[in-house]
Amino acid sequence: MSVIDRDGQEVGKVDEIKGLIKTITINLDKGLFSRDKKTLIYAEIRNITDNVLLDIKIDLDD
Repeated sequence: MSVIDRDGQEVGKVDEIKGLIKTITINLDKGLFSRDKKTLIYAEIRNITDNVLLDIKIDLDD
């Protein structure tokens, strides 16, 4: 499942979703061998369908 920030940029993939969603952890698409992850709280999520749409912008250069 792709994660898309508020600017429409695909920033990663959902690592795993189980049960009640309080947080999600995404694998960030920073580069070919990136293993960076970011955990987001439910309030930062706009919508979950086939993709997860965020209400925030994620800067992959950090």
